[in-house]
Amino acid sequence: MVTTHTLRQDLSTPHSTIKELTQGPWNWKSGAAAFGLSAGFIAPICGSILTAISWFRDPIWHHVYLHQAGTILFVVTLPLLILGAHCLDLLDKEKKQATEVKKGRG
Repeated sequence: MVTTHTLRQDLSTPHSTIKELTQGPWNWKSGAAAFGLSAGFIAPICGSILTAISWFRDPIWHHVYLHQAGTILFVVTLPLLILGAHCLDLLDKEKKQATEVKKGRG
């Protein structure tokens, strides 16, 4: 007995989401989503590097700016990820509304 499984057409895979984000029409929502998610993943890495550098440098007040920059990057991480996720939700709503309109006409 042979069993075949097919993937639903409305189910998106991570590859199709990335393809849709990069090859779809660019507007402020897709730009903000790409910026928010990429900066949200890069900011904590840069923040940890700056914090580590500030630990190993001279601990006098001269290098407090490195520590402040690292802390700011850590704090900004969550709002950037929230911005990216919110913009992706807005894009998903637009896509669903467009498919509903097409189904209603056809």
